[in-house]
Amino acid sequence: MSGNYTKGGWSRNIKPASKYPVIFAGRNTHVAEVLTDGLSAEEIEGNCDLVSAAPDLFEALSRAIVLIEKLKPSNRTDEGGRIQDSLDYFNRVKEKAEGTRINI
Repeated sequence: MSGNYTKGGWSRNIKPASKYPVIFAGRNTHVAEVLTDGLSAEEIEGNCDLVSAAPDLFEALSRAIVLIEKLKPSNRTDEGGRIQDSLDYFNRVKEKAEGTRINI
């Protein structure tokens, strides 16, 4: 997603998502439709919310990586490497979103 996705804030269609499962970028640009077969109404609603938040989540993750890189302590103060482990995980997730990694 390093710039190769549809820009703009994404939003979901009106509720219920089981009837209107479309995600928009802008006014009339359809970017996704959530599949509803075999899912509960709650899962469909949750999936629509999650997909519509994808660009914002990607931006938040990107900003968090930059901030953690700037603020992370030295190896001596990162007990057990937890901060570095989290940073590595964040980078793997970002790579997955960018299409450069298949799984996490």
